[in-house]
Amino acid sequence: MQTDEVRRIADAHGLTKLTDAQLEPFAETIKNNERLVAGLPKDMHWSEEPAHVLRLQPAKESSR
Repeated sequence: MQTDEVRRIADAHGLTKLTDAQLEPFAETIKNNERLVAGLPKDMHWSEEPAHVLRLQPAKESSR
């Protein structure tokens, strides 16, 4: 994942103060989360998901 893309995702979710050094672990977290979500049953309701799985909702476009 490109740094610009990780920065865009972080900014879209209000994490505007992450440093460049913090973006790499954030990108790893995104990848690990995608792996965890992919392993869940497709018909599982979000309220039944395990607590360690966080599914970020698509961010609304900002007027910045």
